[in-house]
Amino acid sequence: DEVIQKFLLINDDKNIDGLHLVKRKYKSFMLQQLDEVEIKDDQEKYSYGLFKEDTEIIQLEDNERVWMSLLPNEIITMKRDSKNMKGNILCAGLGLGYFPLLLASKDGVKKVSVIELDKRVIKVFNECIAPKFEYADKIEVIQGDAKRLINKNSEKEYDYIYIDIWHDESDGIENYLYFKSREEEHQKYRYWIERSMLTFLRRCLINVIYEEAKGINVLSEDNYIDRLCNYLKKCYKNVKVENKEDLKKLITLDEISKVIKKNIYTA
Repeated sequence: DEVIQKFLLINDDKNIDGLHLVKRKYKSFMLQQLDEVEIKDDQEKYSYGLFKEDTEIIQLEDNERVWMSLLPNEIITMKRDSKNMKGNILCAGLGLGYFPLLLASKDGVKKVSVIELDKRVIKVFNECIAPKFEYADKIEVIQGDAKRLINKNSEKEYDYIYIDIWHDESDGIENYLYFKSREEEHQKYRYWIERSMLTFLRRCLINVIYEEAKGINVLSEDNYIDRLCNYLKKCYKNVKVENKEDLKKLITLDEISKVIKKNIYTA
């Protein structure tokens, strides 16, 4: 798309306070996940793809560790998330700026406000990326903690709030629950890789159901999986399952999403 093409024109090889914006070659024929997991016939199904030849990509490295990169998975999922978004939008998480720029490129989008914690990421975006895009003036970057600022800023008139402050579901699930369980009624929210988050919780819920059926009581919270399972036990403590259809409905992603919105999560 147009935004990606402009990213690939960035020739700056800059190191800003340990963050290095670079172009790298993604090796041909290396399998990569293209899209989020889907649940069909009670099975988790994944889609994979590969480049037929070495392909140039943009990435941000933190002391030689890949921190952010623009790969098909990010592009496919974010383009879907951006569908029908318009007006004034509040985002949590700047990253390389692909999603805010994708929004800003749309005629129907008036302004994109982005909350970003890391001052270095903001500096990379402002100095190396934003100047390459004529519509970057629609983007306002606010330095700060999304957990502290998101509800404060949501009092303003935003048409959508989009949250992406994680790399994947394993490192983002608790932050996802924090925000999902605190949604404001008057706002429209979207979350990057939300289907993957809910699928992750579905696995935990199936484990909780098994433990309840077997009379297993795990009270420890030694890790985040334990915390998630104990949270789900509290969420479902008054739910009755009388037949197979009740059980199948219980573990659908839509039902899990509804339950989360009614139960505040605290890590």
